[in-house]
Amino acid sequence: MSALRLVALALAFVVSAAGAQQYPTKNITMLVPFAAGGPTDTVARVVAQAMAKPLGQTVIVENKPSAGGILAPEQAKNSKPDGYT
Repeated sequence: MSALRLVALALAFVVSAAGAQQYPTKNITMLVPFAAGGPTDTVARVVAQAMAKPLGQTVIVENKPSAGGILAPEQAKNSKPDGYT
């Protein structure tokens, strides 16, 4: 019975490794709901640089200033749910 368990465990590892995908494979966009040059933009750019190194991809900071900061969340809501925005 323990041999059967060992085979099942090995099969589980093989199946999980086969399903793994690389992420990210393209640039990531970080939406900032405030104008460029402000403190929020500065922090976002520092965070983007810190994220880019371990991810191995460029993190693009995209400023979307608007009344009440509604454009950036709206664009995030309407973007493709692939983890790149």
